[in-house]
Amino acid sequence: SLVGSEMCKETVYGLFSPDQLRIVYRDEPAPAIPALEAMVADAWAKQMELARQRGLHLYNGQTVRLLRYRVENGFFMMEGGPSDFAHFIGTNYLNYHRANEFGWTAFSNPIGVSGILVTDDGWILYGRRNHRVACHPGYVQAFGGSLEMGERRADDTFDAFACILRELDEEAGVQ
Repeated sequence: SLVGSEMCKETVYGLFSPDQLRIVYRDEPAPAIPALEAMVADAWAKQMELARQRGLHLYNGQTVRLLRYRVENGFFMMEGGPSDFAHFIGTNYLNYHRANEFGWTAFSNPIGVSGILVTDDGWILYGRRNHRVACHPGYVQAFGGSLEMGERRADDTFDAFACILRELDEEAGVQ
């Protein structure tokens, strides 16, 4: 695992097993900054219109944004809060260059997961994005996505490994 923040000024790295990774939900939305919210609304409206014109799929699902992380006693501890795909599109995806203006903590910063599949005979398996998605249609990619609010467990934690298994099932049909 490799995680960066503040445009990768800080980095934590290491191998963490499922029982060494803890992702806890905190109900801490991004700071409400009117100019940032206007930028997000404008970017989302433009992307929705482009998607409509091109017949592409664009959905504003709830995601989990990175709040804080640390390594503590051999455990990788992460805290995530609420966000959504529209905020990701309007901040990190289209307006990453404005992070210094608003502050990186005001951006969506979704917690992502990805995995590389290696076949029994040593080949690496990648996926090709559907041509009907709004972001990077047709591109080759590692399988993955981001934590979704619906994956939160009763104890307010997330299982990133279960999330990547869901993504592998959705994107590659791998059970």
